[in-house]
Amino acid sequence: MIGSIRWNLYIGAAAAVITLLSSFSNNILTTTLLRSLYSFLFLFAIMFAFRWFIGMLIEWNSMKRAGSAEDSAGKGQAIDFTTPADESYSSTSDSKHVSEESQAIETGRQEESGDFSPLDPPKLTTKKESSAEEMAQALRHLSEK
Repeated sequence: MIGSIRWNLYIGAAAAVITLLSSFSNNILTTTLLRSLYSFLFLFAIMFAFRWFIGMLIEWNSMKRAGSAEDSAGKGQAIDFTTPADESYSSTSDSKHVSEESQAIETGRQEESGDFSPLDPPKLTTKKESSAEEMAQALRHLSEK
């Protein structure tokens, strides 16, 4: 947070005095003092939030400057096209287990391929048109429930 709490007190007190002076001629003393207190509390809280926000912006900006100097040193100079080796294929004891798994997966795919054909959707059939009498009976039946 930037500054000290004295800033909050000064701004709040100034708002309370301005409110007191502008409201004193039109209101009774208790209303004037109450409005001055509200003005003090409101601007005290607003100033606190403003100081916190400015402090966060300054901190973020300083972190961004420090990070940009470190990050831009080697960025964009080289591209690594190698892929890391898969650990499950690297050991010899696991190779038998992996080959069994791959065979099981392929046989499962072959079995599934016979059940599903994505380019052959089922045909939709339409029901013959019902007569007006049948529709009226259906409507009466549903309205009775």
